[in-house]
Amino acid sequence: MPANAIKKYASKVDGSPNEFSLLKKLSTGRIEIAITDPNVMIYLADKEGISNIEMVRVFMKKELVVALRNDDENKHRIKILNQLLKEYHKNN
Repeated sequence: MPANAIKKYASKVDGSPNEFSLLKKLSTGRIEIAITDPNVMIYLADKEGISNIEMVRVFMKKELVVALRNDDENKHRIKILNQLLKEYHKNN
């Protein structure tokens, strides 16, 4: 459905290569509205000291995925991540 809207209103849609670019466009007034993960946008705005961003409405909640290659370099990271997730679920 979003892809259809993007095609239908292509002259009014401005894509961004990443969340940081989207934040910059929104904070400088280049765009008026951003549709993105609110947690990411708020995190980046706080990190960059940008205070003119307001979350108006969350219209969809979607699960996110963390993906890592299962190779020697990432095995330790995967173990730590699994431990942190286990602790989080235990405490929440």
